Parts: sequence; structure tokens; C-alpha cells
Amino acid sequence: MALFSMVFKKMLKNKWLVASLILGLIISVALITSIPMYTNGVLQKMLIKELEKYQLEKERFPGGYLVSMHLDDQPINDAVRDAMDKGEIPYENDKVQRLYQKWFDEFMEIDVYTKDTLPQRLGLSVLAKKFNYSTDVCAMVREGMGNSDDPDGRRYVRLQSLSDIEDHITLIDGKLPEKEKIDGAYEVLIPEIALNKLKIVLNKVFVVSDLSMKGMEPIRVKPVGVFTVKDESDPYWTFLTPQSFSESLLVPENLMERDFVKRSPVTLLQSARWYYAFDYHMLTLDNLSKVIGGHNKNVKNIRGIYKNAYIDAPTIKIIGTYFNKERQLRIMMWALNVPVIVMLFLYLFMVCKLIMDREKNEIALISSRGATRGQIVLGYLLQGLILGIIAFIIGPRVGLLLCKVLGASSGFLEFVQRKALPVTVGKKAYIYAGITIVISMFIIIIPAYFASKVSIVNYKRNISRRSNRMPWEKFGLDFILLGISGYGYYTFTQRQNVLYMTGISGSDISVDPLLFFIPALFILGAGLLCIRLYPFIIKFIYWLGKSIWPAHLYNTLIQVGRSSGNYHFLMVFLIMTLSIGLFSATAARTINKNIEERIMYDVGCDMALKPVWQSDAPISEGLSKPEGEDPDKSAMQKEDQDFKKVQFAEPPFLPYTQLSGVQHAAKVFIKDDAWIETNGQSGEGIRLMGIEPYDFGSTAWFREKLLKHHINEYLNLLADEPSACLISRSISKAYGIKAGDQINILWQGNNAAVFTVYAIVDYWPSWNPCKDGSKTDVTEPMLVVANLSYIQDHIALEPYEVWLKLDKGIKSSEVYDNIREKGLPILTLRDAGQQVIEARNNPSQLAINGSMTLGFIISGIICFLGFLLYWVLSLSARTLQFGILRGMGLSLKHLILMMVWEQLLTSGAAMVIGIFIGLGASRMFVPLFQMAYSAVSQVPPFRVISYASDRIRIYILMACTLGLGLIILGYLLSRIKIHQAIKLGED
Repeated sequence: MALFSMVFKKMLKNKWLVASLILGLIISVALITSIPMYTNGVLQKMLIKELEKYQLEKERFPGGYLVSMHLDDQPINDAVRDAMDKGEIPYENDKVQRLYQKWFDEFMEIDVYTKDTLPQRLGLSVLAKKFNYSTDVCAMVREGMGNSDDPDGRRYVRLQSLSDIEDHITLIDGKLPEKEKIDGAYEVLIPEIALNKLKIVLNKVFVVSDLSMKGMEPIRVKPVGVFTVKDESDPYWTFLTPQSFSESLLVPENLMERDFVKRSPVTLLQSARWYYAFDYHMLTLDNLSKVIGGHNKNVKNIRGIYKNAYIDAPTIKIIGTYFNKERQLRIMMWALNVPVIVMLFLYLFMVCKLIMDREKNEIALISSRGATRGQIVLGYLLQGLILGIIAFIIGPRVGLLLCKVLGASSGFLEFVQRKALPVTVGKKAYIYAGITIVISMFIIIIPAYFASKVSIVNYKRNISRRSNRMPWEKFGLDFILLGISGYGYYTFTQRQNVLYMTGISGSDISVDPLLFFIPALFILGAGLLCIRLYPFIIKFIYWLGKSIWPAHLYNTLIQVGRSSGNYHFLMVFLIMTLSIGLFSATAARTINKNIEERIMYDVGCDMALKPVWQSDAPISEGLSKPEGEDPDKSAMQKEDQDFKKVQFAEPPFLPYTQLSGVQHAAKVFIKDDAWIETNGQSGEGIRLMGIEPYDFGSTAWFREKLLKHHINEYLNLLADEPSACLISRSISKAYGIKAGDQINILWQGNNAAVFTVYAIVDYWPSWNPCKDGSKTDVTEPMLVVANLSYIQDHIALEPYEVWLKLDKGIKSSEVYDNIREKGLPILTLRDAGQQVIEARNNPSQLAINGSMTLGFIISGIICFLGFLLYWVLSLSARTLQFGILRGMGLSLKHLILMMVWEQLLTSGAAMVIGIFIGLGASRMFVPLFQMAYSAVSQVPPFRVISYASDRIRIYILMACTLGLGLIILGYLLSRIKIHQAIKLGED
């Protein structure tokens, strides 16, 4: 109890330092626990959205799970032929019966497994289930008629059963069949599609006979009900829809099992299917491993029973891609938060060091009075344990709030209203909290351990011999960090060269995790190097004007020059906060803007539509070029003389220009399989783009400085001459074409038109000039841009796209609604705005924007606390000095000026250094983020983007933070009384 009492008294004595320490612990725990919580929340949201997207696009319930088995006919057919050759009745042959018995035993084993064990292994709730048993194809005629007597002829059907079908259908005629035979006939259900296809009349008896020589006596069936689906979105109908039973009669399940499946000696079962609809919304990252593991066990066990069993589970296929995404997102989250985590631990170390500095005399004293080193360390361990428990309880809850900040961020220091992420404080969060507390305990204990080794004599001696050199200066930590960051930069440039040369994705090359946080290492290393050199700069300034400096500035230069080591932690905080802020702002802006520009360039405008055109082409006829032709033939020889030229009817264009929210609209014709002839050479696979220059220039999106001249100057060339065209540099290189040359352009079934080359371009809206390294064809993409009217007059009139430029602030939904209101038929639609929104909601984008914003905010808070804590303690320690200076005649004004100069030479200098290091780090390392994309997708080329508004925002936040600190310091300074200082000196 005495130890507890001493610890609490010491904590109360240093209450402000302890409060600062516990605040740092809580923030550290909150930040580190937010990483797994946020990652799980984002991936959970992404997984469910992906499954919902699958359901919309494929019109299939993604939670479906199908197991099916079909009888392998080959061994049985061989046995049947052998029996027939011997003159035996096939179904009475021992070998045939054994084969059927084996098939039946395997079915029964799988039937029991799928009904009892399969759903338990996956651990998901079942929304619907369906078991389907089917016979082989049977012949069916009306009772009392032969094949020739039946006016509808002989029909071929399967007898099948579906479990629980009554709950999922609507009878449109008749009734449900009885569970027992009525008058020797089986009552059956038929879907509406089978009623018409099989020409069945309800309540008429039909005779079904065996076709597979299984010994089945002809049976009588009586269709008594026709049904349709009650709810088309019902998961029950996934995989097996009513269309699957267009030639089937549905027998009650109990009769199917008793009279057909379990028939002896030869079962009539030909196939079986077991289907479950699981609630995929129950999927979480915590149970994904169980679901995958359960599925793998199901596959192993089922195929261990029957090797040809088929298992289909769309959810499992989609889940399979998420483990890699989870790993990548976790690495990115940790890498993005490394700088802030380092700052937090530095802050904790600084506070612990300040506590130790204030208590070293006391530690040395009690050590000289007989206290052992273990007892001293145990006291600080107890103190750390108390603070750790508080942080362990509060930290994860604060981390939950941080996740909301991460989820609401749409850019650096930019927030939007967005549905909250499904985040919870789980077991993993508390594990990370515990690890953080353990690391923090070491940070608290280590200074105490070293302080306990110093006796009272050594402590007094060290005070008089204190050196300004810090440990990091002695070991050259700044040079080590710069060396590591230099290696990272070199590695990055080498990898980037590989990407450009091969065109492959950055994910295809092994990722060096160092590349993610080398900017932080560079910032810290460069900051420490500047701090190493800074004392020499102060001494040089002092030397320059030591005879002219006023008293307050003279005293400040001496104080800063002689005690530079005391300012290191503060300056490091300021440098890292400002540098990381500038780097984060530039990185977030660059990444977001480059993604937006890439989407806008790919679409070419705000919204691109392809209207439906009427034509005389048969439904089965296409317009693509026939395959298997000799590539060396000339373009004219390639034309198929039997190719039927399709005539198109152009729909009205005016309604598109009158759509709500549309500024401009343009016709853009794109033909990707055009041919070129020039200088005796020919080639295919040319993209031909037909445009109307004025409308295109008013509608298309294009980034400046991609071409030698503004894009409008190239459009003016087309406007001046109908036959003018622009060609890509790849065509110029491949065929030796230059401005002024003439070329022939055509496509299959049409005559060639002559164009004159007016200019060569490297980029053009919606056209990617980079070859795709993932394809075997290494030919560079080629482009020809010409006047649409000239193409239509001299080659052909074919469907074109309609490109739209929208008013600012207009929502896509408003345009969609207006298109529906006007009844405009659309074949395809590309919406750049929606693609940008989707990209912003991408987990990696959310992680980057959220982490950088959160990192800067936390850095700013820690920097402010460290700044205030340092200067408050500094004022407290220098009270006697200030009192003496006031007693010697230095006015309060000059005393405040002395503190202002001290702030400028420490905090101000650190901010200036931080600005230059941050801008330099941005210029060097922000291009690192293009590694996440392939060279093909880097169109337009990746560029570093930095807005002055972003920088000003950071400067204002930092100025307000430091300004608030200075106001507090000024207030404390004004309250110093001379008599109190003198009395303190006497004590």
C-alpha cells in the first residue's frame, strides 16, 4: 500500500505531465486500434456491395450454394450392352444392379451430408433451400392412345420433385397434387412454360414409359395444376428457375423418394440437386475463413463420395479475391500511419523524459537512502499500468470515432456526408490496444531504469557537465534515415522504368513495403540533419551582430545557441507535422485528381451515350470483320463480296441537346476496326473517330499541355478542310506518314475515302496511346480523327455516340430521369461522374484520404500539446532567470520580445524547415503512388498536383495552433512576480 500511496502522490505532483501522458496513450491506442476496425469495416462494406452488384448484374442470388450429381451412364450402358448380348434382361443383370446400387448408395450418402452437415460447416443462416430429384427422359402419350393416335405426338419429359415448392409458387389454374396416388395415377404440377410447350391439358391422364431399360412399368400421371413464380426475386429460384422445368412434370417429393428414388432393385434417379440460399449479409471478415474452410471441406467430402459431383457457390468465388485485398489494404493503412505512430511514440518518450528530468533528483535521493533499482522501476511500472488500463478502456472507443472521420473523408481535410461504415470494437482491436500499451510501458520504464542507475553524486556531477549532443547525433541517425530513403527512391525509379517498358501492372512486381513510408523516413532524416546544422547557423547570426544586437535578442541568441539540445524534440515535432501535412495534402490531391482525370479522359466527356439505331440487319448478323483472313492481302482484297451492307436509320439528335442539365452535346463516331492504306502499305485495327469540330470542342474533356498546341487549334484544322484528318504518332512511325500526306480509310463492306493528314497527335479524348502489356498483341494503338460529315458522305452512315457536357452541380439521376421521360432508347451509357464517385468510395482511396487527414489532425494535436507542454515547463524552470532579468531593469515588453525571438528562432525556424522539406518530399515521393496502376492506365500521364489553397489551409491551422500557444505563454509570463522569483532563488 505504501508503494501505491507513493505512486499516486507522484502522479498528483506532476498532474499536468501525467495528464499529457495519458492523453498521448489514449490517442496512440485509438489510432492503432482504428486501423483494424477501419480495414474490417471497409472490406465488409466492399464485400457486401460486390455481392449486391453481382445480384443486380447477373440477376442471380449471390448467396446461392448448389450441389448436384448426375448418373455416369457410360459404365452402366456398357454393362447393359453386355447383358443384352448374353440375352439377359438388363435390369435383372447382377452387374447392372450393382452399378445402380453403387450410384444409389453414393446419392444417399451425399443426400444425408448436404441436408445435415453442409449448412453447419458454413455457419450462415439459410434463407431458402430446395432439393430436386429427377428421373431420366421418359416418353409420354395420352392414355388410351398410341404415338400415332395422339394428335400432339409423342412427348419427352422428366419426372422431378422440388421440396417446399408450395410456398414459392402461385397457382394460375388447377390445384396442388395429392401426396398419394389417386385412382392409380400420380397427380403432378407443371410450370406455365411446360403447359404450352408440351401441349398438355389439365386433368387428362397421360402414360409415361421407360426409355432407359430400367424395368420401369408404364405409369399414369395426371397434371392437375399450373403454376408461376410467386416472387421472381425469391432466392429459392436461383440456379433452378421454372424455365429449367419446361419439359418436366413435378411429382410430390414424398412420392418421388418412395416410388422412384428408392425403387428396388434399380433406382430411377438420374440426377439430384441440393440448393441453399444463404444470407450473404451475415458475412464478415471474422467468419470468412470459416466459410471458406467449410466450403473446402464440403468440396473434399462430397467429391470424396462422388468424384463427378458439381458444386457452384458464387459467394465463395467472390470471397476468394478478398483475402489479397485485405492484405493490401492493411499494409497500406499501416504504411500511411507509420509517421503519425512514430510521432506519437516520440511524444510519449518526450513526456516521459520530462517527467524523469523533474524526478531525477528524487530518484537519486531515494536510491542513496537504500531503495533498490527494482523498487524504483516497479513504482513507474505501476504508474504505467494504471495509465495503460485507462487508455485500454477509453482508447478503442475513441478509435471508433476516428473510423467515422476516416469514412467521411473525401480528400485531404475534406469531408462529406456518407453512410457510416459497419465498424465495431472487436477482439482484434483490443489485441492491438494491448500491444500498444505494452510498447508504451517500455517507453515509460526505460527512462526510469536508466535514471535509477544514477547516484546522487553522479546526478549532481552530470548537471554541471551536461552535453548538448543528443544520442541521435552521436550515432548519425539522420544520415542513416536519409540513406534508407535514398535507397527507397532508387528502388522506386527502377520499378517505374520496368512498368513503362513492359506496360504491366505495378501489382505484378513484388512490392517492397519500404516504398510506402520512405517519405516519412526522408522527412525525419532531413529534419534531423537540419537540426544538426542549425546551431552553427545560430552561432553565425550571433557572430555577425554581437556588438549591435539589442539586449533581448542578444540574450535569446545565447540561450538558443547554448541550449539547442533542449529544443530538439519541439523542432522535430514542428518539422514533421508541417512536412507530413504538406506531403499528405499534395499526395491526396495528386491521387484524387489523377484518378478523376484518368476517368474523364477515358470517357472523354461528362457522359457518353450510345442511342439505339434502327437497321435492316438480321438479328444474327453482325458487322464485324470475318476471321481467318490473310493479313498480307491489301485492304481492298480483304473486302468480302458477299458481305451485306447494312442500312441504318439515324435517330433524332435534337432531343439530346434539350436534356435537362446539358450544356452541350456532340456526335462522336468511333470505329475500332477501320483499315488504312498509304504508300503501298495497309493495316487494320485502326480507331477512326468522326467528330463535328465545334460541338466536340465544346463538349469533350481534355487536359491542357498534353499536346504541343491547344486542342482547339487542332479542331480548327479539321473545321477548315472537310477531308482533313489528324493521326496518332504511332501511325506516323509505323507507316512513315507526315503532315500533308494522303491516306485511304475504310472498313469492311464500304469504299475507301481519301483523307489529308494535317497534324500528328499524341493524345486524344477517350483514346489510350499505350499498348497493353497483358495482351499478346504488341502493336501500338492507332488513331485517325476526321470530320463526321465527310465520313458519312464518303464511307457510310453508322451509329455514333452522343457525348454530353453537363452543367456544374447537376446530378446524374436528373439526366437519367429526363432520358426516361423523353423515351430516348439507350444502348450503352458511360457516366464519368458516377465513375469518379465509385473511385472515391474505393477502399484504398478512403484509406489514403482518411489516413492522411487523420494523421495531420493527430499530428497537429500532438504538436500543440508538445509545444505548450515544453514552453510551460520551460517557463517554470526559468522563472528565477526571468525574475532576475526584470530586477535588472528589463521591461515586460522586452521580456515578451525575448520570448518572441526565441519562438521565431526555434518554432519559426522549424516551420520554415518543415515547409521546404515537405515541398521537397512531395516533389520526390508523391509520384510513388502511381506504382499502384499499370502504365496503360497512366493516361493522361501522372503528374504531381499541389493547390495553394491546400497549403494555406495547413499554414492557417499551424498558425492558429502556435498562436494559441503563444497567447497562453504570454499570459503566464505576465503573471511572473519579481519578489516570487527572488524568493524562489533564496529557497
